[in-house]
Amino acid sequence: MQWILLVAVLFLAPSRPAPPASHLFVSCGDGSLHSVALVNGLPGDSVVSLDLGEPLRFLATHPSLPIVYALGSEHLMAVRWNQASATFETLGKALVGISGTHVALDPSARWALVASYGEGAVSCLPISAEGLPQAAVGRMGGSEDKRLTRAHQVCWHPGGELAYVPALGADQVAILSVDPKSGALTWAGAAAVAAGSGPRHMALHPSQPWAFVLGEHSSTITSFTLQEEGKRWSRRGQTSNLSEGFTESGSRSSDIHISADGGFLFAVNREPANDLTAYAIGEDGALREVSRRSTGGIHARTFALDPQGERVWIANTRSKNVVTLTLSKTGELGEAGGSWEAPAEISCVLAR
Repeated sequence: MQWILLVAVLFLAPSRPAPPASHLFVSCGDGSLHSVALVNGLPGDSVVSLDLGEPLRFLATHPSLPIVYALGSEHLMAVRWNQASATFETLGKALVGISGTHVALDPSARWALVASYGEGAVSCLPISAEGLPQAAVGRMGGSEDKRLTRAHQVCWHPGGELAYVPALGADQVAILSVDPKSGALTWAGAAAVAAGSGPRHMALHPSQPWAFVLGEHSSTITSFTLQEEGKRWSRRGQTSNLSEGFTESGSRSSDIHISADGGFLFAVNREPANDLTAYAIGEDGALREVSRRSTGGIHARTFALDPQGERVWIANTRSKNVVTLTLSKTGELGEAGGSWEAPAEISCVLAR
């Protein structure tokens, strides 16, 4: 019922066009955070940088405040972005308690969940009304608990009381219940994927109870239907994320996103394929490949979608560049010609 009500709100709410992205947030392994201004959708010359003092992993943003959350090797750091003056301001930081890999805020921005690949664990940190992270209050997993082995991402259910964690080493997506008052984490089940596929990242459809899980080791996309308000998953099918006739070994899929209108799914491969694929999502949730393009670099770890659906920005970690692709209304990817060279290996890119 909860999911049905959320879908109803999405369809009944007045349609408002999303504002165009004005800049990219880019984090690097040397501890630097950057804001890169966009000019007609392409990276411009205006860049603001901040050294946060520890290697950075993934980024997240507050849903209503101008705050960027940078996950470092030990801390979750809150940074205010003032677009008018083009300045960063460090607001505060909190110990995560685990070596973090990925961070995500719940829809109400009361909690931040951090997944740890190395420790196979998830940590829960409160977020104050001012947007400041607090010390971790909940934790699950660890060396003795194999259910979260190589936890790679956190994805919140729209209701805000369930979270999904692709556990690459356990070949399953863990389903965790998050207490809305205390932040305590409890086990709520799991959705298994094919053995050896290595679930790395996932994406939820914005208006249908569908989940799509990207397998790093197998370069596949496994689709699920979510039932019982997201507590039970039923596997629907699997799609290869490699081009037809691809024969080279060692290609690894890394990131996956769905367009804001729910019409297209995008998934990226690292080397040797180094490509991004756009899939049309059918009325039944089936995927149909529409286009495939080179990432324009090496080891594409993350990418960001334009809120208006006209661009894709791909962060190539080892070639240290962010490449821009155009995106048509039919899902066709094209060369845009715009790129930005980072000072160090890139860990994450967000568009705002």
